[in-house]
Amino acid sequence: AQYNVVKLFVGGLPSTCDHDKFIAYFGQFGTIQDAVVMMDQTTGRHRGFGYVTFSEASGVEAAVAQYQTHMIDGKWIEVKRCIPQDKMGPGGKGGGKGKHRFKTQLCR
Repeated sequence: AQYNVVKLFVGGLPSTCDHDKFIAYFGQFGTIQDAVVMMDQTTGRHRGFGYVTFSEASGVEAAVAQYQTHMIDGKWIEVKRCIPQDKMGPGGKGGGKGKHRFKTQLCR
């Protein structure tokens, strides 16, 4: 599978994490081109995950290198490389099982 080399999936965000905290945290790894915390349109609350797009692949590399230690407001968050849906092999799903060094997530 081919990775989106500048985009990360971030899961397990604490309820206290807003867009500003999200950007502030991931800004330490590189220049952020785009960042979104996914929101529930019905409740107006975030859904506990988001995406970060860096301007360079080095931001993704720096973030995944610290996979075990990512914390926002005292809660561990999961950071995964994104695989665009159109790059997945037949029957492929996200989740990072198999030979990949770091976990991956299917991304839109």
